Amino acid sequence: MGAKIRSLRMAKGLTQGEITKGEITAGLISQIESDRVAPSRRVITLLAAQLGVNPNELMSEVESRSLQMQKLKEARELLESGHGEAAAGLLEELQSAAVAYVSEMDINLELARAKELMGRLDDAAHLYSLVECHAFVANDSQLGANCMSRQGELYVTQGRISLALYCFKRALSFVLGLGAPPLTALYVIRKNIAICSYRLGNISTALTYATEAYQELKDTSHRAELAEICHILAVLHVESGNREESLTFSMNAVNMYRALGMDAQHVDAKMNYAIVLREIGDHESALALLPGIIVDYYAQGRNSASANAWTERATCELLANRLDDASRSLERALAIAVPNSVEYAEILRVTGLIQAASEQPEEAIATFEKALSLLLPKGMIATGKAILGELATLHESLGSDEQTIASYSRMGELEAHIEQQRWTTRILT
Repeated sequence: MGAKIRSLRMAKGLTQGEITKGEITAGLISQIESDRVAPSRRVITLLAAQLGVNPNELMSEVESRSLQMQKLKEARELLESGHGEAAAGLLEELQSAAVAYVSEMDINLELARAKELMGRLDDAAHLYSLVECHAFVANDSQLGANCMSRQGELYVTQGRISLALYCFKRALSFVLGLGAPPLTALYVIRKNIAICSYRLGNISTALTYATEAYQELKDTSHRAELAEICHILAVLHVESGNREESLTFSMNAVNMYRALGMDAQHVDAKMNYAIVLREIGDHESALALLPGIIVDYYAQGRNSASANAWTERATCELLANRLDDASRSLERALAIAVPNSVEYAEILRVTGLIQAASEQPEEAIATFEKALSLLLPKGMIATGKAILGELATLHESLGSDEQTIASYSRMGELEAHIEQQRWTTRILT
């Protein structure tokens, strides 16, 4: 590059000081022309403008490739820090390069993430679809796995859990197509499939994928991932009625996180253990654990988790028939919960249970309906089914046959939705 710059400068009759017009020192130009210093993109652009050439003409193929890879690296760093617009600018520069050294699909994959951060979710989904088609046709398993995992995460944030489940299953098929599938990649995808299946109410499928992930990890050094899957298995075994397995996995998660020194996850695992105790009927033991858990959450500054813990405490107090205490716990939960969030909807659900226990069926019905309006659009179908069951019972107690039938009908629609998505996902995958 240095020889090219010197030749063009001399052809124009410019000195090293004149070419910069004061923006770059003559000393730097001297170092660049003798190839002792590699100029930045900004300097190359300034020099090209003064010499009347395209910046690419100053660089060799190796230098052009290096510059483009550096741009891609910078874009990825910006995406990691949440700067979607700045990253998109760099990626669009790469797209417009006369000679491309970064593949179009690699750029599209990163640009999709940038669009997500900018709130342009339809544009992001379109780009992901382009990358998925290319990966399938080109048999590029790594690209396909990355693309489908990211697209699945996008759909999870949108509450489109059925589509997320499809994407994660596609990601799994791509990963399994690799010669030696990375264990951590397999784990993350299987975990995501299990969580989506659980949210859609398909507990048996969730348990299958979570158990596969556990079996692959149990004899490895991936202790943090193993603790996480134990945490998930504890929840799934509770839902399946497997009390002993649930308690074992829950306590394993608590002990592993403690040994790893992962404080936030350790408190979450203790919270999970309290929920398991309550689910198997030992709400008094759960109540004994919850005050310490709440203190830990406050110390960590985790408001959403604190709201969940207060709601769990209210649930246990309700089971102990301490309705006034339960109401006070919910007041504390409401004070810190984000409005219209999943945590807020859970508070409404427990509020409805307290109203029902206090013989206020009409108030409970209104509260349950409000909770449903928040939960179902977020894909929380399993919880939605439980609330509809409560609604059916309340309507029946009021002698509202038509409303009772309507509640059972809505439960049936959710079941049909789950079954439809199960088959659709199986066929597409």
